[in-house]
Amino acid sequence: MRFFPLLAAIAATAATAARANDLQTIKARVYAFHTLSGANVDFADPAVKAAATALVASAQKVFDSWTPVLQACADGAMKKGSWTDLDYCDIGPASGWAPNTHFSRLLTMAQAYRIPLPGSKLYQNGSLAVKIEQALQVAPTFYSPASCAAALKPPMGVAKRNWWHCEIGVPGSLAPTLLLMEGAIDAQVFADARAAMEGNICPNLDWTKPPFLCNNTISLTGQNLLDVTMERLYYALVAPQGVDPTPLLASLRTSIGFAAAMAINSGDGIQPDSSFHQHGSQLYTAGYGALFADETSTYFYFTGGTAYAPEPDPFTRIVGLIADGSRWALYDRYWDVSVLSRGVSRPNSTGSSGLFALMKMALAPSPRALEFQATAKQMLAAWQAAGASLPVEIAPLVAPINALATPAAWPSGHRHYPNSDFTIHRRANWYASIKLLSSRVLSGEVVNAENLLGSRQSDGRLYLVLSGKEYFSQNVWPALDWTRLPGITVEQKPQGTADASYGLGTRAFAGGTGDGRNGVSAMDFESRNPASAPNAARLTAKKSWFFFDDAIVFLARDIACASANPVETVVEQWPLTAANTPLVASDGNSYSLMPQAKSLANITWAASDNLGYYFPGGATLEMNRAMQSGDWSQLGVSKGLVTRPIQTLWLAHGANPAAVGAAYAIVPNVDAAAMAKWAQSPPVQVIVNGAKAAAVLHQVGGVRRLGVVFWSAGAGPVVTGNLSVSTDRAGVVWIEESGGALSVSAADPAQTAGPLKVTLGGLYAVAGKDPAVTVAAQNGATTITLPGDGWSYSAQLTPPMAPPDLAMIADAAMVPADLAPPPDLAPPPDLASPVDFARVPDLSATPPDLGAVAPDLTAPAADLFAAIDASAAAFDAAVEAAMGTPPDFAQAPEDAAIAPTPDAATGPEAGAPQGCGCQVGRSGGGTGGGALYALVCMLLLVLRRRARRAH
Repeated sequence: MRFFPLLAAIAATAATAARANDLQTIKARVYAFHTLSGANVDFADPAVKAAATALVASAQKVFDSWTPVLQACADGAMKKGSWTDLDYCDIGPASGWAPNTHFSRLLTMAQAYRIPLPGSKLYQNGSLAVKIEQALQVAPTFYSPASCAAALKPPMGVAKRNWWHCEIGVPGSLAPTLLLMEGAIDAQVFADARAAMEGNICPNLDWTKPPFLCNNTISLTGQNLLDVTMERLYYALVAPQGVDPTPLLASLRTSIGFAAAMAINSGDGIQPDSSFHQHGSQLYTAGYGALFADETSTYFYFTGGTAYAPEPDPFTRIVGLIADGSRWALYDRYWDVSVLSRGVSRPNSTGSSGLFALMKMALAPSPRALEFQATAKQMLAAWQAAGASLPVEIAPLVAPINALATPAAWPSGHRHYPNSDFTIHRRANWYASIKLLSSRVLSGEVVNAENLLGSRQSDGRLYLVLSGKEYFSQNVWPALDWTRLPGITVEQKPQGTADASYGLGTRAFAGGTGDGRNGVSAMDFESRNPASAPNAARLTAKKSWFFFDDAIVFLARDIACASANPVETVVEQWPLTAANTPLVASDGNSYSLMPQAKSLANITWAASDNLGYYFPGGATLEMNRAMQSGDWSQLGVSKGLVTRPIQTLWLAHGANPAAVGAAYAIVPNVDAAAMAKWAQSPPVQVIVNGAKAAAVLHQVGGVRRLGVVFWSAGAGPVVTGNLSVSTDRAGVVWIEESGGALSVSAADPAQTAGPLKVTLGGLYAVAGKDPAVTVAAQNGATTITLPGDGWSYSAQLTPPMAPPDLAMIADAAMVPADLAPPPDLAPPPDLASPVDFARVPDLSATPPDLGAVAPDLTAPAADLFAAIDASAAAFDAAVEAAMGTPPDFAQAPEDAAIAPTPDAATGPEAGAPQGCGCQVGRSGGGTGGGALYALVCMLLLVLRRRARRAH
């Protein structure tokens, strides 16, 4: 009986040893991550050398400026500090709270102390360690739990207090500083600083129930929960002697899973479509989502292969976020502005967090590793071509990634995100997105006085770039006219702002569908009104976007606004490459003056700066070219004047419009000559742009693509050529036809939950479909039924085919009558002669497998013919088993063997293979078996004829 307690003790000891080993593994990885001390780090690598040199230079600067200070505070206290430019009397976490800067400088110094860069004067520099130690001594007073708690309790004394600084911002720098300086500074100073951090992050709190934070009772969600998780990870690595950190590490593994699945319960976090929300149903794939992707990939790097690595389900969710969310919203070195929300108000924004996540995931084992590798290589090439710096944590990954055999490539194709009402369309040399407004998704936010002009970014805003540098690399955002964002239809108000309101839209219909390569999106739009004027006139419009390989077509209908203010649809607002870059138009003029405002009448096409514009039927195009200026303070808290040459194009609908429409297309990467040629024979055709439906056809070669928006039930079929499509209620449909085969995708943008039915004219067979889709072909039409949850569902169909008419089997008219009787056939049996029943097979005893004679007519052509031939062969085998070997017809002409008699009325099937599987002239000895055999052969003949006609 003592054996089992002994086994338990051995197992417990082994588990403890394993946990200790895991703890040391994680600690070594974290240390190497911050200090370039890994075994494979090569300081001769240009990326590593540049990153280390830049960090050491920054550390030298703050080291040289370090000056002990003693500041007299308003409350009579005297506060010690380390830099004269910081306010050490600051009592709480306002926007520019000094401890954030103080401790971020300490982390830079600590990294320089540990980075073994050849020639560095700061590596293991004793004076540097002393200054770090002295600077850490202010932690118990400058960053005390008591001061943070007091500052965050109302009344807070100073406006705009922010808990984030106390519980995420400062520990984000302090925690790794303590890890790097452990053993190099006084033990008591180290312990006091750790205690200050512990008092502010409360590492043993349960984040699944209040209080979630030491000084707050708010619920931690999404990225905020992940931030706190990472700080607790660092704390576990520097836990006091005698404290077992492994329970905390185990809880952090649970925390990662909780954060990854948070959106299921709270709405914040990773969405089912791999977009990201924060602060409610607000698209934040960049910003909060970018940090979430970056930090989770860091957590994978630290814990991979240990007992604290994420569980499979959270890992899959996070991989999906990076592969299908982050990766798709990056282009060149930047995020799509539509996934940044208030981050657009920050100068010099880049997609660095997205790049770093991709690089870490490119070298981690996952089912999407090849995709991560391709995109990481592509974005890294853009990063290095721009001479952009990399942090020391990322620089060692450059060489291994560039050495990968995977070719560099951006994602290419079309995606709609139904949880975020957002569409991305990508090609190798251009990128476009549309951000929609609905009653489900927030339009944006103003937080910490950021994003002051961004309320219109969800009103169908088009983000289109060619190189990807057009907006971000020029920091053009303050210079834009934010009432004329590309793609929106807007009421221009006298005060110069389109609308100051943020929040949910009022209508549910906003969504899209596509086949992964191209697609259609649509929005039933109604503008929001600020709380100060809730009953003011609202602008409404039905807007749709059709995305093709070479163009985007924009349709608008029922534009209405009961207001004296002018209404416009903005075609483009583009930062020109140079002030004199011209706009060339179909009126034969080139407009290059700056400034210049002009109405261009009856324009069918225009081109400027490698973009083409097409207006079917002609339109009056409003143009404004100007050196536009704006200050960053107009957008947020930063300052600085920006002036850029900008060209704006729009369609004017006038005041008080009612049931007005608009149509145009944008063609990327064309000059004026190419655009003129494109417009002469455009591959796109607007089929309908009405109150009930909108549809555009694109045809190149033998491929036709049709996008359709049904705005209401009972809109009737949209018909073009041999395609006829309708839905039983409002929905969007995308069809690609090639060689007669169809790929059909559809969705319910209103997300009404009930099934959506798409009806096609003609009978089609199913070649493939999504599991949730059903297809029924009857009464001359094919109906595809799919869930109405907003997601896109698809079915692949073969060409129209009539079912076999069994009543026609014996109809001689089914067989060509103009062919001569086949030669060399034995005369028909003398039906007057007595039948020798002894030679008639007992088909009831050994019946042929007639099931094999009826092939699946829903199969593709090649498979169908093969199935019919196989059925014939099976029938032959069954008959041979009962009747004996047929006579040798090898000498008979190929097309002669298929006729049951030499009667011209039932002559041969032209072009059929020998016998079509049926040796009709075989010996039967009587009319019973031979007649049945002939009848079945005729059935096979008819089936093959029907199949050939259909295919």
